[in-house]
Amino acid sequence: MPVRALRALARARARHRARHTWQHRGMSQGFGSESPRAHTQTVHRKAARYLVLIESGGFALARLFLDTRELVAEFDAGTEEAAQMTAGLMPARGADGPEWDRALEGHSAAERRAAEVYTLDI
Repeated sequence: MPVRALRALARARARHRARHTWQHRGMSQGFGSESPRAHTQTVHRKAARYLVLIESGGFALARLFLDTRELVAEFDAGTEEAAQMTAGLMPARGADGPEWDRALEGHSAAERRAAEVYTLDI
């Protein structure tokens, strides 16, 4: 094959390769995945301060509260997480004080007296 034909073939292959290979400016070398955006700092919620184990209609609940007695989470008191949170802590008996009136307003006085209140380490 003449040299001129070989050069023409090489140029044609180069044009073909250049046409089919490209990279978008917004992409990294992450196999087509977009680069992550810059992180924006948000305000985090404060850590839970109290864990209240209370019975409600024959079902034991674990309720997490902030130090302002605002409800953060509620889950089954029989879970492993509740056992881990209470390990090594001594509960206060009863959540019938006035500071718990608003937080536990759906519970009866008997349920509140029988509740166990754990103060969590922050």
